[in-house]
Amino acid sequence: AEPIPCGYPRRTPISVAADWPSLGNRFANVREATAHGVDDPRSGKGILRILPGVDQGEPGAAERPRAWRVGVVLILLFLVLGTVVATWQTGRSMRASQQQRLEMEAARIDTAVQQRLHAYEEVLLGCSGLFVASDVVTRSDWSDYVDALDLDERYPGLLSLSFMPAIPTAELPAFTAAVRREQLPPELAGAPEITGFTVHPPHGVTPSDQPISAPILYIAPLDKGGLSALGLDPMQDPTRRAALERSDRTGSPVVSSRVRLIDDPADGRVGFVAFLPMKKDGKQFGWLSAAFLAEQFMDGLLGDVDLPIDFEIEDDAGNLLYSTNGLAEDGSPRRLGELDGLTLDTRPELSGTHWRVHYAATADFATPTEELAPFFVAFGGFLVTLLVYVVATTGAGWRHRALLLERSESEVRHLATHDQLTGLPNRALFLDRLEEAASRGGMFALAYVDIDGFKQVNDSHGHRVGDALLIAIAGRMQSRIRSSDLVARIGGDEFAVVVADPSTPPRRALDIAEDLVTRLGEPYAIAVDEGAVEVSIGASIGIATHPADGSTGDDLVHAADRAMLAAKRAGRGRLMLASDVDRG
Repeated sequence: AEPIPCGYPRRTPISVAADWPSLGNRFANVREATAHGVDDPRSGKGILRILPGVDQGEPGAAERPRAWRVGVVLILLFLVLGTVVATWQTGRSMRASQQQRLEMEAARIDTAVQQRLHAYEEVLLGCSGLFVASDVVTRSDWSDYVDALDLDERYPGLLSLSFMPAIPTAELPAFTAAVRREQLPPELAGAPEITGFTVHPPHGVTPSDQPISAPILYIAPLDKGGLSALGLDPMQDPTRRAALERSDRTGSPVVSSRVRLIDDPADGRVGFVAFLPMKKDGKQFGWLSAAFLAEQFMDGLLGDVDLPIDFEIEDDAGNLLYSTNGLAEDGSPRRLGELDGLTLDTRPELSGTHWRVHYAATADFATPTEELAPFFVAFGGFLVTLLVYVVATTGAGWRHRALLLERSESEVRHLATHDQLTGLPNRALFLDRLEEAASRGGMFALAYVDIDGFKQVNDSHGHRVGDALLIAIAGRMQSRIRSSDLVARIGGDEFAVVVADPSTPPRRALDIAEDLVTRLGEPYAIAVDEGAVEVSIGASIGIATHPADGSTGDDLVHAADRAMLAAKRAGRGRLMLASDVDRG
């Protein structure tokens, strides 16, 4: 294949029709506009050929009519106002695009936290099966079971697993004496934490009398911290007790608010505890607990991706659990502080409670296109205004000035509604057309396309090769769709395709998506100064249909995005229907 030039050649503009009069033509034809011929009065050559006929030496040229001068002033004022409006609208569209990307990243992080905690809840449920299925569970049985789980490798941040029997306070002396007389395995023989077993409150908590105690009897792993936790009674701590009581009422795992898990007063690391009530033959006999250090719980959750956002997590009482701002000297999390720019708050539900996550976009969050687009529009508007002024002051006829004004306005609108790199419709125009189509009803499909491996190409070969690759991807996508369909670049390495088919949109969309996965996965030859480099990428595609997966454009975008993320999780280079994700 002929190498694709690496750089920024002059692109042919892509236009989208303003109205969709029927379902078959619901989505505007996207077509390449051919360059104007030299005889076209709107082309530069046409204007230069006509204007020499009027020069400053012609009779009457120095005394133009007052009405003509007023008309020129009005036209210039209109262009200035149009430039201001277009610049404002472009900035607004870019901010809306950034806000939507921030919302998508926040939803991804919230989901990752929920999924990890759910996986750890499954560990607790598995532990409960050990007690339900056994008449007696010894200390050695518990240690062997937990050791087989390999917590350090498979469950980051899970500090320990514990069993706590429910003991009426009046029976504590007899219970304590029985534990001290317990016959211990060789590795625990003479352990003072067991031979001198004592029920005590958590570190820093004032003891209080409760009708029921729940001292930690078994804990694993049995390192120094685990042994020191034996006998700790969470019922004496209001924070832990509240979680225990909620778990009793719901019969499900419940996460506590922030607690200190390390006895050392100088260690400021914080975490939380998940509790699961234990019942056998309809009677409660204790609880299982899983203790988590918040910093380790979040470690590796999002992979090695360097996210352009900061966030902090608070428990349901507003206590800080985790922050991307790092740790203080004592190991406690540091707050983000005051931040300018885009922010977002979410409240994901986690095991019977709600955490609050505060997200803030960093200085690197906005793409170069999003940052520079308003300036490009303003500069383009200024140049257009200046050009109209120059042409007007040369005395060109009204017809030529009107044609130039029409073309100028079209270019300003094009800058505001199209991607500056690929020439495709941008996110703002795409969302507007999608919402318009959804409001009219009928059947169509939306395919969200995420390019797999683009970041690696960008990092390995630089942004110029990355930009040339994006232009080539846009060209391949346009070549694989029908004139009644719409393809748009919605940001970064993400594209969207709207498939208009009043009969069977899912089938048609699947055909197009399968073709795109194949076609986009073929190698690209990118021309560089040293010759050419061959790069390969893939595509993960999520498909949502109207009205089955959503009645509004926003619903369809979220449904298609969920399906696309599911396709990436399934192995990338795949496609998936939103309906399959919801059923699964």
